[in-house]
Amino acid sequence: MALRKSDEAARAKSEFLANINHELRTPLNGIIGMIQALKMTTLDSEQTTYMNLALKASSRLTAILSEIVDTIKIDTGLISIKHDLFTIDEIVNNIKMLYCANCQISNIDLVVLSPTANNRVYIGDKIKIQKIINNLVGNAFKFTSKGTITLEFYSTDVVGSDEAILSFSVSDTGVGISDNVLQSVTEPFVQGDGHMNKQAEGIGLGLYAVKQTLAILNGTLTIDSKVGIGTTVHVVIPIKTQAHVEVPAGVGLRPIPDQASPVQLASILLAEDDEINQIATKKLLEKSGYVVTVACNGEEALSLLAVHDFDLILMDIQMPVMDGLAAVTAIQTEPRFASKRSIPIIALTAYSSNEDHDRLIDAGISEHIPKPVEINVLKETIHRMISITQPR
Repeated sequence: MALRKSDEAARAKSEFLANINHELRTPLNGIIGMIQALKMTTLDSEQTTYMNLALKASSRLTAILSEIVDTIKIDTGLISIKHDLFTIDEIVNNIKMLYCANCQISNIDLVVLSPTANNRVYIGDKIKIQKIINNLVGNAFKFTSKGTITLEFYSTDVVGSDEAILSFSVSDTGVGISDNVLQSVTEPFVQGDGHMNKQAEGIGLGLYAVKQTLAILNGTLTIDSKVGIGTTVHVVIPIKTQAHVEVPAGVGLRPIPDQASPVQLASILLAEDDEINQIATKKLLEKSGYVVTVACNGEEALSLLAVHDFDLILMDIQMPVMDGLAAVTAIQTEPRFASKRSIPIIALTAYSSNEDHDRLIDAGISEHIPKPVEINVLKETIHRMISITQPR
């Protein structure tokens, strides 16, 4: 009885957290999408500055939401370890896409160094590893006003086994951390050198989440810092390696075009029930050269798919009438869609956890992009998915 109540309480916490995360990410996606769409119109220099600042503030809010959700998951035990195939190249590509805008706005150089073979396949929890790196690089941008942020990877095989040690460091030329704060900087709500005079935004949960996540992965973290010179964070994580595994399709080796060019007149079906997200995503894609048809729910998406040809489907998951997963199941099983099952489906959803990602992929989704969506990431993913199914 006690065990059942404990399981029910854990499930209730998980569902509540997922709902809060979803309800906040959905309007955030609309706000960021509309700002990105506005940036693609004709603006003068003053308006461009305002747009960049609005995007920066929105990204900050998204980062805070992620920190809070991750911390609650860790502290309540709602987190599990996954074993995925990944490459350093894949992680580097994601970092560059995520922070290229920061570099342009702040004039800070982001340098990535990796003597390790970037396309070598490793086995580990790639989403958690990616989040750790994202958090550390994001922190470096927060506390650096000029100079360079350097991300360096290196790995060492454990002789006589299939294990390896993945190490990486994030160095910046920022304000540094004083000795009296350095000892407690990975504790929750600790940040900077005080309260009223703190030097960067944030709520002080980022490094705490990194430390707790590393504990789950059996990893370690050390910090070297000098006030006025900068900070270097070193991370070591044990992982598995496969010496003779070929890189699977879609893993690593992904080029990062400066502007991912759309496949000629590619037609996209967008299933999205939120009106603001509909408008923002449709405009962003149309201005990027795609032809977009909108469905307000899964049932409408199936009706359109039955009579029209599309190169790709963007599928929200939580929708009225018929949700995204039910629509995907119908595409995979109903005879009328037999000729259209090879169309790639990208989930654009506010569900963002490891478990959500696995559930979507297992259900037949080709790729998963959590909201809020950054247009360059979306364009690159669409371009890659369409190129796989329709080589040009």
